[in-house]
Amino acid sequence: MEMLTNDLYTNYSTPYSNRRAIATCDIVILFFGGQGSGMITNTGEFILFKQTSSVITKWVNKKWFVPIKRGVYINMWYFQPGFVKKYVLDVEPQILELMKTNQLAIVEAWEKVTTVSPRFRKKVADCFKNRDQLLPICREELFDY
Repeated sequence: MEMLTNDLYTNYSTPYSNRRAIATCDIVILFFGGQGSGMITNTGEFILFKQTSSVITKWVNKKWFVPIKRGVYINMWYFQPGFVKKYVLDVEPQILELMKTNQLAIVEAWEKVTTVSPRFRKKVADCFKNRDQLLPICREELFDY
């Protein structure tokens, strides 16, 4: 019975499930703050949710999510060091295009959003340096929001 229930919840086309979930590997940026939390997905969509940053600690993919400033975590899978400025991170171009397509206002302030604050530069640098040693990203892990 438990196996059947799990299958129903993970099958998005099931009309009996009203589960709101996303694969953690599809999250590009997470924002946490007093006004609420939000994420940008790899399809350029912005989604609001209620959880705090502590939710990341429970994820298999947690080591891929690195803080770059207070309340902002990025999925390092999608980023590389900035070409022009080392601590203004570059995202995969197709992600940025999808965000533009979805008319996300954040694109206008992209450099501000992806600039790593001095407090987190060592964490980001360490993650880039040790990226090959991270577990492969788990594509099956879901985040219920």
